[in-house]
Amino acid sequence: MVLRRDISADYVAVGALRDEIIAIAERHGLAGEALFAAKLATEEILINAIKRRRASAAAVRMRVEAEITGAGVKLTAREAD
Repeated sequence: MVLRRDISADYVAVGALRDEIIAIAERHGLAGEALFAAKLATEEILINAIKRRRASAAAVRMRVEAEITGAGVKLTAREAD
């Protein structure tokens, strides 16, 4: 499954999106250490994207794409158009 979202570059939006991604990953069968690693990596990538956006005083919205399977999560975060 591919999830695409444009979100505000803030911690509340990141937390909500992280929870949504992890819930989908669980439904696709990701579990145990793989699920834990996906949760940590997802949060780290999104938080780093926020820090980069705020440091540059650039756009305050991010476009996030998550490819979610039972094998893992592939995440891309970039500045929204």
